[in-house]
Amino acid sequence: MNIRKLSAVLLSLLLCPVALLPAAAAEEEPAYTEGEFYSWDYKNYGDHISLTKLHYTGQVVLDIPDEIDGLPVTVIEQNAVGACIYIEEIHVPENIERIELGAFRGAPALKTVTLPASLEYLGNDAISGCESLTTVEFAGGVQRIGDYAFRDDTALTSITIPEGTEEIGTACFFGCSNLEEIVMPDSIKKIEFNPNSMSFVVGRTAWLDNQPDGVIYLGKFAIGYEGNYDEPVDIVIEDGTLGIAEEAFRYCNKITSITIPDSVRYINSRAVTSGVPLGEVHLPHDLETLEVDSFDRCQITGFTIDEDSSHYTVQDGVVYNKELT
Repeated sequence: MNIRKLSAVLLSLLLCPVALLPAAAAEEEPAYTEGEFYSWDYKNYGDHISLTKLHYTGQVVLDIPDEIDGLPVTVIEQNAVGACIYIEEIHVPENIERIELGAFRGAPALKTVTLPASLEYLGNDAISGCESLTTVEFAGGVQRIGDYAFRDDTALTSITIPEGTEEIGTACFFGCSNLEEIVMPDSIKKIEFNPNSMSFVVGRTAWLDNQPDGVIYLGKFAIGYEGNYDEPVDIVIEDGTLGIAEEAFRYCNKITSITIPDSVRYINSRAVTSGVPLGEVHLPHDLETLEVDSFDRCQITGFTIDEDSSHYTVQDGVVYNKELT
């Protein structure tokens, strides 16, 4: 499949200056005491433990503790494990709720990671750059899988994201060159793309190379389009699709119409953009999420939706929530 144009456009965005926004006020961290448990540094918050650093002793299998000082270990902080060169397996116990930025990043020998059902958040770059990784086992759904979570895990050939997972971050699988199979659950509500980077969520993967021309689907989400960008195109999303990802049709500058089936429940930010003239757009009956910029800068004459739709209503072509607020 030819994705040169898509890659070129995305690459050009890397060179665009980005306006700096004021930094948000930092949240004050709750009080804690520091301690050491065998080879781990940790923070004791009084009701839970957060692991901050592994003093690596050369082990091949890393069993992360589930309890210290009689308290549950719930967080593995950013870069806590890092590029430990001999670790081949990491077992993450129940109680762990968050694995933060880069926690297991760049471990060259890592082959297997086992994640617990208690996990709610897998952070940005959490298991990225692990060139030997072949197996990621989830015991349950993760509310959010962060940006670049598995980036450049080049030995990974398949991955199954479990039911219960709701959000997939920017470029989650980017650069997983041998990744051929991605199984996604119906629970996904949001697939993100960062407009200021090469962020195609499955960019440079074998999976993307094998997709046919037309609308590209990841699980039951429409995530993009591959075809002739110089020709007008009517986008028809297949019935059974549950969502349209961020930036899905950002680069389709000659869309003449878009048909969205009633199965779609989530239309993410900037799903369609670039000022295309869409005319009147019919929204799906069961739509649950519509962002203020889902049709950013499109030329739309108005929206329609069934009167008995549960979450939205249309008056004089304008979309409102049911409370008209």
